[in-house]
Amino acid sequence: MARRSYASWARCRHARATYLALREIDDRTLRDLGLYPSELMSVATEISGGAESTRAHSAPLQHELPF
Repeated sequence: MARRSYASWARCRHARATYLALREIDDRTLRDLGLYPSELMSVATEISGGAESTRAHSAPLQHELPF
C-alpha cells in the first residue's frame, strides 16, 4: 500500500512539474504543437501516466521521392 501511495504521489508531482513547464510555452508555440492552453493539465496527466491517452497520434508523413 505504501508503494502505491508513493507511486501516486510521484505521478502527481510529475504531472504538476510537466504542467508548469507547459504553461511557460507561449500560445503560438502551443498551437503549433496542436495544443490549447485549456488542455495542458490533461496533457500533463497523460504524460505522467496518471491517465490514459485520449489524443490521436499522427504518424509522420511518408513522401515518395520523384526519382
